[in-house]
Amino acid sequence: VFIASVLGSDKQVAIKTIDMKNQSSKELILNEIRVLKDFNHKNLVNFLDAYYLQEYDHLWVVLEYMNG
Repeated sequence: VFIASVLGSDKQVAIKTIDMKNQSSKELILNEIRVLKDFNHKNLVNFLDAYYLQEYDHLWVVLEYMNG
């Protein structure tokens, strides 16, 4: 997991990288992202976006950053 800054803002996000080559069930991961997209709660770290880097077969999941 990496911390990144949002361009033009002082906001930080967490980026979780997943190497899809080593995943036995890609469909389970994609299903989890579909669920997270519709889930938003003030007491949880919430999903913001996801990016698939086809060239590297990596999935980047962008989440709210929680310090500590």
